Amino acid sequence: MKEKQDFSPESEIQIIVKNDQEEVINGADIRIYESEEEFHKAINTPELNYESANARAASTASGHAHFKLKPERPYFILITYYDSLRKKMLSNLGISSSINPLPSQSTIYLQMRIKPFDANILFFTTNPIKLPIDIVVSDRNGIYTNSVLNKVYIGINSLPGINNTNILVLTRQPGTYAYSAKSADGCVWTGIVTLPLGKTTSVNMSVCKMATITFYTSNVKQELLPLTVILNDVDTLGQITSRQLAYTCGGDATSALVTRRDKGLYNYLIKSRNGTCVWSGSIVANEDDCLVIKVEDCEL
Repeated sequence: MKEKQDFSPESEIQIIVKNDQEEVINGADIRIYESEEEFHKAINTPELNYESANARAASTASGHAHFKLKPERPYFILITYYDSLRKKMLSNLGISSSINPLPSQSTIYLQMRIKPFDANILFFTTNPIKLPIDIVVSDRNGIYTNSVLNKVYIGINSLPGINNTNILVLTRQPGTYAYSAKSADGCVWTGIVTLPLGKTTSVNMSVCKMATITFYTSNVKQELLPLTVILNDVDTLGQITSRQLAYTCGGDATSALVTRRDKGLYNYLIKSRNGTCVWSGSIVANEDDCLVIKVEDCEL
């Protein structure tokens, strides 16, 4: 059975987009949804990149975009634009994003505004033993930001609000970020978070399920020592300053570099004195693991 076709007249919609500095924007992406459910799927997707087969899409040329839509029904509008000069994502969210219903007119002119719209990553701990916690977060350009969490959140079975003063909140553009954190008692957390536009993502640093990771060498030439060991590009563990014949878990670690880290994937980089030799690799740490990495000699 064929679906009944809708031959009712359409209205022509012309949309002009301006930013928060009253500038007409060329190249803004506009998507119009007939379903509020599809619209919410889009705005809850990181960087608003959810693709819907039912969305009408266009880009502004000379500040305008044209659509033909059936009148007397609701529509939901999402506009996004990346401002390369300010390095910020702009959107109409929180300003105006719906027409309910669309008026029955032959031509409708809409002027819609967009502004910078951010996301938040929220770090907190309920364990005072962990304080202070040093936190490093990388941004989309590979630039690292150093921060310190030095207050404890007191809450039972609940997440803190963004205005709580006992947390650390970093405001960022939507996207994917890597973080690394180290507590006063030696816990280390690393991870990747994806921040949807206008949303807050929480990271709880109250407990860590740690593995023991040990680096040592028995045969690296003396002139190459000390060896500096770095995890995930930002976490410098320390140095191996001398050789020892062998190492087993729980054994004598006088000349080894031993650390405790939360479970997860770690990339390590080891540099010799003056950077003459470099070693790299990856390890997966699970709870209560004992991992031993032997650094072999290198050819000069």
